Amino acid sequence: MACPSPTHQVDLNGVYMESTDTLAAANKVVVRRLMDDVMARGCLNLLPALVAPEYIGHFRLGDHYGPDGLRIEVAAYRTAFPDLAVTLEDLLAEGDQVVRRFSLRGYHRRPFLDIPASGQLVVLRGMAIDRLAGGRLVESWVQVDDFPHPQIRKRS
Repeated sequence: MACPSPTHQVDLNGVYMESTDTLAAANKVVVRRLMDDVMARGCLNLLPALVAPEYIGHFRLGDHYGPDGLRIEVAAYRTAFPDLAVTLEDLLAEGDQVVRRFSLRGYHRRPFLDIPASGQLVVLRGMAIDRLAGGRLVESWVQVDDFPHPQIRKRS
């Protein structure tokens, strides 16, 4: 399936629409697009439409800046887990913030964080708080479970 145009928005039922009723609902649409289109489908071309140039992403192993910084984080997962499946378990919003609980599932086919490919099915769960302004992400605080490998646990 082709990636959607960066100018369209997706409502919570997956139906394309042009506008939303409230700030919180609009922000949920942006975060859902990030998870469904960018993370799950690999549509990295959508990042500039969803992520502000001043974006700061606070991740366990360091911060990433702007759409290109987030592209690095997403590409690391999508490269190591080419069959990555993303499930958005919860999506809550109030004002300019969105909270998401999610799971990532895929076979570890390529190195990830300097860990050789294991071929094993890996399931990671995480939560994030995203702050949006002007219809784009400007800051995220992301926490994902420990990778099920001793080398990752030693880095913590």
